[in-house]
Amino acid sequence: MPVTLTQMTFLRAYLTGDQATVASFSGQLSLPALTPGLAELVHAAFVIAAQGKFAPDPARARIVRFVAQTRALLDADHDILDPLAAECELGRALGTNVSPWQDVEVRARTQLVLLDALIQSMALDTPAIAELLEEARMTGTSGAENLADEHQR
Repeated sequence: MPVTLTQMTFLRAYLTGDQATVASFSGQLSLPALTPGLAELVHAAFVIAAQGKFAPDPARARIVRFVAQTRALLDADHDILDPLAAECELGRALGTNVSPWQDVEVRARTQLVLLDALIQSMALDTPAIAELLEEARMTGTSGAENLADEHQR
């Protein structure tokens, strides 16, 4: 599914903390109007960011520690991130041969929360986030899967 400029703008605003832009989208667009293509963009950006963060040392202990630290930062909302789903999705992004998390909604939320956490942990600024999203847009869904496959080799 092609990614639209609107989806790119929305995700960039979300990831950079531009709450005014995010709020303007929620007033203008329905979720179904925003959704086609957005899941693919989030997934591709998540894979790229995960590989950028963990590629030098994708040890399971680092993934578990990162998930635990991310959940701790979520304070009262730590239940928004299922630790098993998070570890599964990070492993998949790094080329581990595991099945995707069964619950599609949990998988999507997990990838979005972890994408935000990865970007913050790597201290990416707005231009770097825009570059990552452009790479993700160009990569697309099949490209993101290929990235994970290449890393596994």
